[in-house]
Amino acid sequence: MPNWSQIVFSMDLAHALVAYLIREYKRVSRKKLGRTILQKLCYFAKAAGVPIPFRFDIYHYGPFSQEVFETVDDLILDGVIADESPDRSQSSYTTGVNCDLLLRTFQGELDSYK
Repeated sequence: MPNWSQIVFSMDLAHALVAYLIREYKRVSRKKLGRTILQKLCYFAKAAGVPIPFRFDIYHYGPFSQEVFETVDDLILDGVIADESPDRSQSSYTTGVNCDLLLRTFQGELDSYK
């Protein structure tokens, strides 16, 4: 059951945008959504004009943002997303129990970027 009082770290549009990208990826793809793909999704969303406020650097597997990495940690702590990978060296992101609650809070802003 969603619990707004449990959302402590993910109270802004940037967090909502990352959660939205994860939800939509999972809706249209059966492939695992790991760290590398999520970094690229955020990078290309920003390149397409979505106001993702993260700075990206070129890294081994493409664009990388430490801010995206930290945002994912916040989203996991708040139950907005979950990492279903049994292997700690990999990730497999999916939506969590508080995802819809966060996305509803920022629905107006998110709708303008669909």
